[in-house]
Amino acid sequence: MKKNSTCRCLVTLFAASIFILIAQRSFAQASFTFKLDGTAKTSAGVYTKDGTLVRTLWSGVTYNAGTQQYSWDGLNDDGVAVANDAYVVKVLSNNVRYKWEGVIGNTSDLFSGSSVHHAIERMYGMAISGNNAYFAVGYNEQNGSSFRFNTSTPQKKIAILGKGLSAKYVATDGVNVYWAANDAAVVNNWMVFGTKVAGDAEVSFTKGKTQGTKYGRSYKSVIDLLNNDKSEISGLAVQKRGKYLFVAHKKLNELHVLDKTTGTLVQRQSFDSPSGITADDAGHIWLIYSKNSKRIIEKFTVGADGKLASLRIAPASLLYPMASAVSPDGKTLVVADGGDSQQLKAYKADNGSLLWTYGTAGGYKTDPNVRNEKFYFNEAKGPGTFIAFQPDGSFWVEDAGNLRAQHFAADRKFIDRIMYLQTSYSSFVDGNDPTRVFSDYLEFKVDYSKPLAPNNGSWQLVRNWGYGISSEYDDKYNRLRGVATLSNGRTYAVLQQRVSSLISWKVVELPKTGPLRITGANFPNDNTQLYPDGSLRKVSTFRAGVPTVFTKKELVKFAANNDPVWGPESIIAQTQPALPADPGFRGDNTLLRSGEITSSGIVTVFDGTIADSWHLGGIKVGGNKLLWRTAMSTIKEYAGPFPANGDFDIGNHTNNAGCVGIASGRSVFWGYHGEFWKNSQVNKWTQVYDNGLFVGQFGTTGPETANVEAAAEMAGNGFSASVVKLPNGDTYLYHNDESVHGGVHRWKIDGLSTIKEQIIPIDLTAKALVAEKPVTSSAIQLMEKLPFNSVLENNKYGWTRNPARDDNTSKYTQWWTVHTNVKTYRKINPDIYIEYSQQNKQAILNRDFNQQSNLFSWTLSGIIDFTQSCVNVGPGYSFDEKNGVYFQVLDKSKKVMAKVFLISAYYRGDVSLVVNGTAIYTFKYDSLMSLTDNWQPITLKMANGKLQVAYANNKSFEIKSLNNADIKGPASIKLVCSSLTKKGNYSLGLDAWKFEKKWP
Repeated sequence: MKKNSTCRCLVTLFAASIFILIAQRSFAQASFTFKLDGTAKTSAGVYTKDGTLVRTLWSGVTYNAGTQQYSWDGLNDDGVAVANDAYVVKVLSNNVRYKWEGVIGNTSDLFSGSSVHHAIERMYGMAISGNNAYFAVGYNEQNGSSFRFNTSTPQKKIAILGKGLSAKYVATDGVNVYWAANDAAVVNNWMVFGTKVAGDAEVSFTKGKTQGTKYGRSYKSVIDLLNNDKSEISGLAVQKRGKYLFVAHKKLNELHVLDKTTGTLVQRQSFDSPSGITADDAGHIWLIYSKNSKRIIEKFTVGADGKLASLRIAPASLLYPMASAVSPDGKTLVVADGGDSQQLKAYKADNGSLLWTYGTAGGYKTDPNVRNEKFYFNEAKGPGTFIAFQPDGSFWVEDAGNLRAQHFAADRKFIDRIMYLQTSYSSFVDGNDPTRVFSDYLEFKVDYSKPLAPNNGSWQLVRNWGYGISSEYDDKYNRLRGVATLSNGRTYAVLQQRVSSLISWKVVELPKTGPLRITGANFPNDNTQLYPDGSLRKVSTFRAGVPTVFTKKELVKFAANNDPVWGPESIIAQTQPALPADPGFRGDNTLLRSGEITSSGIVTVFDGTIADSWHLGGIKVGGNKLLWRTAMSTIKEYAGPFPANGDFDIGNHTNNAGCVGIASGRSVFWGYHGEFWKNSQVNKWTQVYDNGLFVGQFGTTGPETANVEAAAEMAGNGFSASVVKLPNGDTYLYHNDESVHGGVHRWKIDGLSTIKEQIIPIDLTAKALVAEKPVTSSAIQLMEKLPFNSVLENNKYGWTRNPARDDNTSKYTQWWTVHTNVKTYRKINPDIYIEYSQQNKQAILNRDFNQQSNLFSWTLSGIIDFTQSCVNVGPGYSFDEKNGVYFQVLDKSKKVMAKVFLISAYYRGDVSLVVNGTAIYTFKYDSLMSLTDNWQPITLKMANGKLQVAYANNKSFEIKSLNNADIKGPASIKLVCSSLTKKGNYSLGLDAWKFEKKWP
């Protein structure tokens, strides 16, 4: 698990806020002690005699060995006093460890970094020049789609140009590389661009046009640019020694011939649905097109004017040619034959006579077992395959349905493969056989005796169950859902069946021999799911005021044809009539787990929506009320770090937030994929015990990865998951990935045996209570009594602001807001957040802490949550204060004794945190993104007539007071946002500020 001291600080801060809450609301304390044998992460809650959780005291706080003391104020989680009665405190301690081990289904040499093969879509085209293999991957969202690899290191990709057009076809003449592509964000916008073999720079065509993309880079020169409903490119080839480039447009029924240097269109010839094109070294063209309603491949000469003339060579034994390539010696044409063939067929290039056939006839039509000599050519989303020769005569062929490019020697002996998984939203593990891991229709066999690695035999693609699945059953979010080997030794799963607007679930069998079988068993689309014990379990959709009901149909037998048969429905458990903030199923059944039950008999319900509610709850089997609620939501306005204590974030502009809640042993694991969270995504998993207390959290967020490609622990839309336990007790969590890693993620969860639960009686009757001692302190909490989730009004709570009112005229040109609870969601002593966008103006936020004088010593500390917009630019440690952001400490005469600001010598240069001309912390500009939300306190101290400053736990610096200010009489702090001569656009926050003083 990634160690994160910032998260620990945030958890401690959360716990501290609970202490503040206790101090302010209670008049008596019920105290208790607990003992730890060693350092451990702890959580605690107060329960009634029947095991109902009434108050979570803290979550995920680390304590050292020894006896610890704590007090409860008698309030429940809603801040309401509970009945005077006897209760128990449960203290949960653990040292559970979480390790991201990598992914299966990806052959890249590394799990992380820019060389990893990964993309939204599979490989679509490949062309080879020397030792460089160029390939295209189509639409790839936030990344580029044009790449290459060195043929000696095929498991390491190299990006070309970056995010922009979505390339699907590629060809090269050894000097330039030509890419056929479209702008995926603009309908029907297709074109060709070029890059140089030497250096990968863009090619300029004398007749090319500049072309921007909606969400990516601009191209300085594109050719064959078309934008209509028939403009799609369906094939690409270039003459190596000749002058022409060939572009197929199947919907136009045209082949375009262009001058490959200038980009001039020289011929436009008619062919019926032209697609794959191959150019041999002699300049001949092999073209796949339809003739007399039959798809053929034919050889053509190319005239000096670029016009094609048939040589009347068209191999006759092909069923459905899909791609072709000519060997380096020009003697052999290899064709990928689709349809009922699914084979490679080689022909003499001079006369079209058959030389050899390679591959299993029919491919996966009758047998799902994966082998090297078996192909699955598939045109579902683009070119169904490709063939590309290396100079040594070996060749690559795309096995599209298995998401791999296979490398064969000239004699067809297997050499190597490149494999990665395209976007997958369906990832499951056989609930009774954890060696069987599924991604969509692909089945992998996992060997847990070997460490997870790309090519050591720790995983192997063994079956493909997808051949022949019709669109009626093919929902990308529900492929082989609930897969499990049942009591009859046969394996079953479910597919979603959609007929017009009618949706139901169809049970399928994955037999030991033969293809997938669609059974006669089905069930309605009513939150019912198949479970590993063969039962059907269902949960009702959440309705306030109505109990949530869990039901079950037991598997009673198998019919003669091995279809499962279920008995009558019975109730497992139900809640009391639901309160609006109770957890319940509010989402869609893609993410639903309808009957998760812990080994201790707790039925769990998880809500992954952005409802303002609790998101996880537990009910005893046979029970009729919620025993506990946890994963309380933040607030929609929240823009702070991901909650490290098990709370559920509904802020940070997230849309699709949580995913699944899975019971395993006595624990529940719930996931959070956070689409659009901070304009990024999240891959976080939280473990909760069967008493509702927090155990731990693992994973990362997009902003934490600092733009590292294929960053460790990160996934996109990872919401399809399984937790499995091996016979030896090892526990793993698997989940899907949209494209960050191109594989199924695996986490190992160790140390579950360290989870210990201490139960401590606690008496809330009057005679048992201990009177609370009054707290005497010279500390002034500067954030005290601030309103929760509100605009900060002028002259309230010790704060003044100028302008006195918010200005929401325009977010980018006229904006000034001061609001609480943007970076935290605690109700006691919340943060303040400022957003400022103005021109020729200045805004000030001030906090007085009364007139102070002749102090012996004092300490002022707190957090300034700077963002990148707050970096001032200037030489040395000075800048034009008419335009910038700075924080000041003033004496009672309004003289500035200390000024805090960020500065860089030039735009995006190294940044220094400066106090009174002293740089107390320096960092790279780009790291500001990761520091946002994670700043540590700045501490100013005066003692013995000297002023000191420190950031976090770093060393202290002695500084001189500015302006001869009275350092024994600090009186206020001031935050200034200034744009008096320029436009200013700043955002930053203040949190946890306090002032402590001592007199002589």
